[in-house]
Order: sequence, then C-alpha cells, then structure tokens
Amino acid sequence: MFIFMLLVYALVFNKHIMSEYKAAVLFLPALSLIGALLQIFIANIDCTYAGISWGCLIVFFYYQSRDVNIDYLTGVLNRRGLDIKMQDMVKSSISSGKDFTAIMMDVDNFKDINDSMGHEEGDKAIKIIADILVDTFGRSAAIGRFGGDEFCVITDELDMNQINEKIDEVRDYVAKQSARNNWPQGVGISCGFQSYKHDSSLTAKQFQELIDKLMYVEKQSHHQLS
Repeated sequence: MFIFMLLVYALVFNKHIMSEYKAAVLFLPALSLIGALLQIFIANIDCTYAGISWGCLIVFFYYQSRDVNIDYLTGVLNRRGLDIKMQDMVKSSISSGKDFTAIMMDVDNFKDINDSMGHEEGDKAIKIIADILVDTFGRSAAIGRFGGDEFCVITDELDMNQINEKIDEVRDYVAKQSARNNWPQGVGISCGFQSYKHDSSLTAKQFQELIDKLMYVEKQSHHQLS
C-alpha cells in the first residue's frame, strides 16, 4: 500500500516535482519493493520495513544535500553549488586534459524592474531568465544563480560560434519576455565567457574572476551605448 500510494503521488504530481528530485522520489518505492520481494525468501527478518527505512533515509539525505546547493527562487544552483561545480570542473580538466567553457551573465537594468514594477515582478523576471538559460543550454550544463541578477553557465561546449549563438538565443528570448511583461526599456543581458584550458594553471577562483571581468567589460559598453 505504501509503495502504491507513493507511485500514485509521483504520477499525479509529476509536473510539480523538480526534475532533480524525480529520481529520488521514484527510488524510494523501488527500494521498498526490493525489501518486499526479499521478504518472500527471508521470513525471519522484516525486509519490507528495512527497505522502507533505508529508502526514507537515503531520500532524506539526498534532499538535504541538494537543497544546500539549490537556489530557492529559481531551482538552479546557488553560489555554493556553482563554486563546488567550478572546482570539480577545473580539477577534472587538469587531470583529464578536457577543457570546458564558463559564461557569466548579468541582467542589464534589472533594478529598473524592481523600482518601477515591484520586487515581486523582479523575482518573476529572475525565474523567467533562469528558465530561459535551462531551455537554451540544456540540463547537461551546470546553470546557477551567482547572486542577485547574475547567472553562471558551465558547459562542455567549446565551439565559440555555438556559444555565441546560444547567447544570442538567450538575448532574443529575454527581449520577447521583456516586451510580453512590459519590463522597462534597456533590460537585457551582458555576458563574459571563456574556455578553461587545462594547462593554464588557473585556479577555479581565478578563472571565475576572469569571466566576471569579461562580463563587466561588456556591461560597461552597454551602459555607454544607452
């Protein structure tokens, strides 16, 4: 009955469960079912109860560890999650010789949304932009909110033409959402991106600071044009 009810819950509320958690939600009834099957062969141990208990513990620790690294507003990685991912990617690049690309993005004139339309609309804008990044770069990329209205994307993509195309897609989508939601004029995206070279000897922090500076260079040019 427990397994059945959990499966029904997962199916009925499928759209409301974050994709990162779906595997864990389904893992619990799977482990419970294994315990129930083992109970047929091992009569002197309550395997069903043990399976449910282990499943609950695993799901609890999984949720807890993920929530520490997830931005509560957008559902993408938070600053802590991004820092951990960047460090892991740099270590992997140095050891394997496989390079990667990181993109830092900032929302131009985001303060104007908060000032003219309120913080609730500002939060909505942040969520929309996070969704645009996920849709554009895909689930295989590590996407996170660096802080405030800054985002970071870490991807295995190394072709700069394709990176530029994806950034243009993001800008187009943001422009459409800006018109649809009546955001103030000038709301857009400034970007800085660079491929990490495994033989560059840059630390994760140094590489992050590099793309951050590149992003601010473009942001300054946007302000000069406005």
